[in-house]
Amino acid sequence: MELNLPPIATTCRLSGTPFAKGDRVVSALVDNGPDGGVARLDMLEAEAGQFAPDGRVVCRWTQVFKPREPGENPERALKLTAENLFLALM
Repeated sequence: MELNLPPIATTCRLSGTPFAKGDRVVSALVDNGPDGGVARLDMLEAEAGQFAPDGRVVCRWTQVFKPREPGENPERALKLTAENLFLALM
């Protein structure tokens, strides 16, 4: 199975509230079946109790939100994040 992990969202999936620097963000990978694939869903930790995905949660983690700096290479940061996730799961 091939998995393309998108970067962290900038708004809460549940409320639409923009993330601010220092917010605790819960991210979940949800398997929506063969037709829906795997999706990354990001939400504020304070609202994560309301999270009721349609699919099966494959994994879940919490991180502190840090806005991207101007000139930051998002592809490099994403690669490092995906690599860290893979190592943590192994």
